[in-house]
Amino acid sequence: MVAVVFAEDGLDVTQQHHTDAGCLPPGIRDIRDSRGARGLRPVPAGEFADGQEGFPHVGVAVLDTVKEVSGVEAALKWPNDVLAGDGKLAGILCEAVGDAVVVGIGLNVTLRGDEVGEPGVTSLADLGVGDLDRTRLAVELLRRARDLGLDPYGVSFHVGSQQTDLGQWDGAVGSAAQMFSLLAEADIELRMVNIGGGFPAHYRSDVPAIDGYARAVMAAITRHFGNQLPEILIEPGRSLVGDAGIIQTEVVLISEKGCGDSRRWVYLDVGKFNGLAETMDESIKYRIATPGRSGVSGPVILAGPTCDSADILYERTEYRLPLGLEVGDKVEIRPMMYVALSYDHRIVDGREAVTFLVRIKECVEDPSRILFEM
Repeated sequence: MVAVVFAEDGLDVTQQHHTDAGCLPPGIRDIRDSRGARGLRPVPAGEFADGQEGFPHVGVAVLDTVKEVSGVEAALKWPNDVLAGDGKLAGILCEAVGDAVVVGIGLNVTLRGDEVGEPGVTSLADLGVGDLDRTRLAVELLRRARDLGLDPYGVSFHVGSQQTDLGQWDGAVGSAAQMFSLLAEADIELRMVNIGGGFPAHYRSDVPAIDGYARAVMAAITRHFGNQLPEILIEPGRSLVGDAGIIQTEVVLISEKGCGDSRRWVYLDVGKFNGLAETMDESIKYRIATPGRSGVSGPVILAGPTCDSADILYERTEYRLPLGLEVGDKVEIRPMMYVALSYDHRIVDGREAVTFLVRIKECVEDPSRILFEM
């Protein structure tokens, strides 16, 4: 994934490219050269429809870059697909923010279509391309975007969700610094690095304090950028808001299945399909409490309310709940603020959810509202 911020000046340029018939975007003019060959021309930024700023320029830059670096011929399909062979090779998202355009480019380099498990997906590896220098790929993309009239402003990376290895930022920052240097040789001055997220929420295991992450990130940036520090953006995500909310669920059934397994099966009225999708493969292990119930505890298997075996939340991970737990008891699961509402369509689609999320947004933007109950 390459994420780039452009400040756009709307230069009108001509490039030769193919696209699917009938799929020309509003921001592209169909042209023919003196030989009658079909090509595409991005129009000036001021002529783009709302939400389409930057796409024609970036799309052309992606096609040029893929051909130059890998030799693969690709085509644009409006509104945001890059096609090659028999599948989708890349996707492009553009969002206008003030006088800038934030661009996200997802280019599939090595993940083969059969690994994705969905039809219509391809990668450079599927198309016979061997090992690629990804830094060169990104640098070439930005260089060609500049030549098409865009002003590359910065780059973004993501070291992985719930990242507890503080050393992961060093390699990513090093790659970003290398891009800065290579682009400077092409008279392109990047000014911003978005180090993304990855900062963890507190689940069952302890995680490093946020000041430890700050020291690790700044040490990496200073090491690789020296005194020429770029503008730095972060997306703290779950580490910032995770503990601001919980899921309060209810026990709907407790059973013992025998067969030499003494663990109780505890079924909750919330499962993977309506709030706890991140328990898939038991990858996220939430903190679970039973308010009002204490005393001696015993091992349990936790499951959602359906009869689907995929709705088992925790079977391999050891959880212990009070032996006195009964049907109807409340169970609290946290931290959930960053994810719970987005997974439960029964809540998200409702009027109450909309007003609740608007209220949270207002309070974050103006904390005085909390004090005065505005």
